[in-house]
Amino acid sequence: CHFPETARVHLKNGRPARKGERLTNPDLARSLEMIAEGGPAGFYRGPLAEAITSHIRELGGCLTMADMRGYRASVVKPYAADYRGHRLYTSPLCAGGLTTLQMMRLLEHYDITALTVADRLHHCAEVMKACWPERLKRYGDPAFVEVDPDAELADALIDRLHRRLKRGLKSPAPGRLVYPEPNNCTSHISTADVAGNIVSLTQTHGGAFGSMVTVPGTGMTLGHGVARFDPRPGLANSIAPGKRPLHNMCPFIALKDGQPFASYGLPGGRTIPNNQVTLALHLIDLGRTPEQALAAARLHMEGAEPLELEKRAGKRVFAALRRRGHRVRSRDPIGGPGHVIVLDDDSIRQAGATDPRHEGRAISI
Repeated sequence: CHFPETARVHLKNGRPARKGERLTNPDLARSLEMIAEGGPAGFYRGPLAEAITSHIRELGGCLTMADMRGYRASVVKPYAADYRGHRLYTSPLCAGGLTTLQMMRLLEHYDITALTVADRLHHCAEVMKACWPERLKRYGDPAFVEVDPDAELADALIDRLHRRLKRGLKSPAPGRLVYPEPNNCTSHISTADVAGNIVSLTQTHGGAFGSMVTVPGTGMTLGHGVARFDPRPGLANSIAPGKRPLHNMCPFIALKDGQPFASYGLPGGRTIPNNQVTLALHLIDLGRTPEQALAAARLHMEGAEPLELEKRAGKRVFAALRRRGHRVRSRDPIGGPGHVIVLDDDSIRQAGATDPRHEGRAISI
């Protein structure tokens, strides 16, 4: 076994736990108690930090106590854009929401309600084709790469992307993938209270069990965020000391007339920014319920065809997209589990739903 400590912690009698069986992780419980008692210093400066750095160096890595002590969490302002009378808020770079906001600004040029399902997906595909190269070629950690979010959402750039979009709508081209990312994972939760406070929270450990490395004695399995860098040097998202990689999480909160309207989000790697567009179109343009928005067929592409489309779209939609010149292949599911909460004007009446593709539930307490 390449990861004996991970196997010890996460397997039951040498095998994956079956549904209904209970796994315990007393080492992790003790680690959490140390963090609860010691706060940030209990993680970044004490025995836990020493255990993590020592184990990483034993494996040939270069993490040091100075790296741990030097880390600082940041409180940052969200990115925001207006869309059809709604104000959309999402996490800033290195997250994926800037790309979602760009796509929404492009789609605002069109009457979504007047389009057939196939035409709506056709527009979404070409919007993705226009915006993903911007993300993968130009975006990176704002501490290392100069990116002005206001300029990225301003009319000048949106008009340039719109010209690219119109060419694609007229004659779809194969497109180009700047670089792939094979790992898809993450978790999301949306919640609200009777006072109208809403939360949209996405967090990730990476694909499956992250790096697969569990630090002995801590119960903690480490993530693999470094894998999200572009391995080629000299690019916006190339690896560098102290640099954060691009990631795809982009929880959204929407306001309507200045009041909370919706919290929505989902996991799924690079499918997240695209699926957030699908959810927004169904909630805002089409007036769908949370259940209907989550059940809608999802489309995905990162700049290059073939388009990936869920079977629930139906054979006629697949055929219609192919007649428009697209290469389309089936993929199920595309992202999820998603979660949506929509609030009425008084914020007391709320409708919540979870993704029908996966296990989960909406609860009221």
